Amino acid sequence: MSNFEYNETTINFGGFYESWHGEQIDYTIDRFIEDYNEENNTNKEYDDFDFNYDLMHNQYIKQYCDLLEDYILNEYNLDIKFSDLKLISPKFYNYSTDRIDCKINKPSTLMDYFKTNKDFLEYLKESVKSYSGYISYYNYDDALNNKNNVLTIYILEYISNEFNTKEKPFFDIYIDIELEKELIN
Repeated sequence: MSNFEYNETTINFGGFYESWHGEQIDYTIDRFIEDYNEENNTNKEYDDFDFNYDLMHNQYIKQYCDLLEDYILNEYNLDIKFSDLKLISPKFYNYSTDRIDCKINKPSTLMDYFKTNKDFLEYLKESVKSYSGYISYYNYDDALNNKNNVLTIYILEYISNEFNTKEKPFFDIYIDIELEKELIN
């Protein structure tokens, strides 16, 4: 396969709901409100603003994917690029969380590398196990043989979990808060 191939895939990055990623958005908003009040000598609160979460989330996932590309290059020496990023949020968070649908270049390079990575293979075995209350859709061989293009999803989830654990204190994500309107009290 060529280095110019692109496949559609999903990055299960941990989502925004009750997660560290969501805390980063909340922290940014809190800082914005504090700065706004200090600069304008006001005492406005969260409800006095109409924050554009879609815009903030999209800024976040773009920067997150840029950092994830850097991490993959530095940790695994794989030059992987993501494009056509789209945040998918469930209507209800009781069964799933946010994910990033995207295209990835060189998926075969990524798969070839991780098919020989012992830690990833152990992760994959655990990820496809059925247990009480959960029946896995894929077995180990199906996942490893990339049935329905699922292998890159497991690989990117593995990398994201590792990245989120190792790098989270060092994330350098800047969110430009756009207000759809400011309510005047």
